[in-house]
Amino acid sequence: MYTQDSPYTSAHTSAHQETAENICSSGSDMFALAIASGTSLREAARTAGISESTAYRRLKDPAFRRRVSEIRTSFLS
Repeated sequence: MYTQDSPYTSAHTSAHQETAENICSSGSDMFALAIASGTSLREAARTAGISESTAYRRLKDPAFRRRVSEIRTSFLS
C-alpha cells in the first residue's frame, strides 16, 4: 500500500488532477469525468450538481458515452 508521502501517490494524484483540469469545463464534463473514473452515478451526479434523473438521461446519450470513453482513454495515456 502506498503512503501519503509516496512519490507514486503524489505523481499519480498530480497527473490525475492535471487531466481533470484539462477535461472539465462544465457540469456535464464534471459528470463525465466522475463516471469515467469509476464514481457511482449518485455520487457523480452530486459532484456535477445535477439530479440523478438528468444523470440517467445523459448516460443514454451516445455522444456523452463517447465523451466518457475519451476521458477514460486519456487517463490511460
